[in-house]
Amino acid sequence: MSIFSAFFSGISGLNANGMAMQVIGNNISNINTIGFKGGRPVFADLLSQNLANAGISGQVGLGSRITAIDTTFGQGTFQNSNSSTHVAVSGAGFFVLEHPDLGTGYSRAGNFMFDKNGYLVNPAGYRTQGWLTTPGDLVVDTTTAITDIRIPSGRVDPPSETTIIEIIANLNADAFPDDPAAIGLANGTEVFRTSFVAFDSLGSQHTFTLHAQPVDTTADGALDQWEWAVTVDGSEVTGGTGGTPWILAGSAGFEDDTDGDTVTEFGNVAALGAGPAITFDANGVLLTPAADVAIAIPAVGNGSWANGSNGQTISWNLFNDDLSANVTGFASPSTIISASQNGYGAGQLVGLSIDDLGVMVGVFTNGQTRELAKLALATFNSPEGLVKTGGNIFAEGPGSGSAAIGEPQTGGRGSIAGQTLELSNIDIAEEFTSMIVTERAYQANSRIITTTDEMIQEALTLKR
Repeated sequence: MSIFSAFFSGISGLNANGMAMQVIGNNISNINTIGFKGGRPVFADLLSQNLANAGISGQVGLGSRITAIDTTFGQGTFQNSNSSTHVAVSGAGFFVLEHPDLGTGYSRAGNFMFDKNGYLVNPAGYRTQGWLTTPGDLVVDTTTAITDIRIPSGRVDPPSETTIIEIIANLNADAFPDDPAAIGLANGTEVFRTSFVAFDSLGSQHTFTLHAQPVDTTADGALDQWEWAVTVDGSEVTGGTGGTPWILAGSAGFEDDTDGDTVTEFGNVAALGAGPAITFDANGVLLTPAADVAIAIPAVGNGSWANGSNGQTISWNLFNDDLSANVTGFASPSTIISASQNGYGAGQLVGLSIDDLGVMVGVFTNGQTRELAKLALATFNSPEGLVKTGGNIFAEGPGSGSAAIGEPQTGGRGSIAGQTLELSNIDIAEEFTSMIVTERAYQANSRIITTTDEMIQEALTLKR
């Protein structure tokens, strides 16, 4: 075998270690690249030459080469971010991305943002894939196909009309009562009033007022019952007059002439009907009404909402599930402890967050939170077979297998960390160590060439 083969072994070593240095350099240059996964050169020997025909047993190698550059998919360090659209994957999953011109890609870099059209995109314009809800839906339906995640900035949460009102209050058992035999309320009658709000089907807010009048029905100077009415300003209903309360519901004995001039101060007394008065037993426990009270607003005609919203029936919940009453009649000043209702107006999107299941939760100005979308993740049988296409994007390769797309925290895809970014998984100390070793290997291979050259020079001087 010719000594010249050593030249080629040295050259192959130079080429292999030079390429290894390129890989190291690329790793170090991407140490600050979000979601970057480092490369690792795989060395192998070249075909060895069999020496049996030369009377020598064994083989002599012909040098080395790089057979592959593996991608290392170890988890990178997490870094907190102040952007609600920045996310990281803790696990083996990849974000699924789609570009209108470049097709499907996969990435570990979750530095997403919304573009001018409301699409959630990466810096290269790839659209993040997942599942969407439509306005009014409460949860994301992941049984449908994934699509571009698009959330317009002006998204509106629809209103919900009030169907339940709950007032926790006490009506004073020692209140000075009215004499129903007299015209109008007696001077000094301790009328209790409290206001609360309700929403109609359009999301408009209406202020209701509860009027409660203590009454002495037996003329013995003692309080027997409370007559009541629920009103709104007349401007809010068809047929009403602004500044004049309009009765929506009430008890039959409610005094609609409060100053004794025989002129009603309310715009509608027909609504009083035959509703029961509020009465208590000797322990201050509510006796009547014996059930929750319905406050009905008709769909059309007098008393309907002036803004054209639907008619509605609101339940004034006087009792809890355990049948305890929300209104008491103790000898303590009349007061409202709390008032609540289940409706709300329309709201605009003002913020969002992403949880560990990849669910994007929107926060609206009406105080409601809604699921807006859910991120999809993909896994591969052999992620090392993915092809880097630049811009933190991977594409399926012949050796990666097809993407298995599903929800976070399923199928080994890992979970999502919101307001977090995954940094490069490059260890700079390890790369510098590899750089030193590679540099020495390159120098050693160059020595093979220079030493072989000196040996040939010696051979050429033999004839002198």
